[in-house]
Amino acid sequence: PIFWLIRSIMGPLNQALTAADRVAAGDLSSKIQITSNDEAGQVLQALERMQSNLTRIVSNVRNSSESIATASAQIAQGNQDLSSRTEQQA
Repeated sequence: PIFWLIRSIMGPLNQALTAADRVAAGDLSSKIQITSNDEAGQVLQALERMQSNLTRIVSNVRNSSESIATASAQIAQGNQDLSSRTEQQA
């Protein structure tokens, strides 16, 4: 009986620890398995929400970075065009 109790507590806690370690290591793609609604299940649900939100944030940052890179390239091209016209006029 006590072994079952320990296992029922430690299993979900180990699962939560494994999920948190994966997220901490930057792995936002792994699926978090939630099999209960007890306290351990609620911790896993919170980890799943955190992972989902981090995935969304990383995607937004990536998209913003791409937009900045595109705008920077356009500015650089504009500067090059202006420099060429200035040289031609001189």
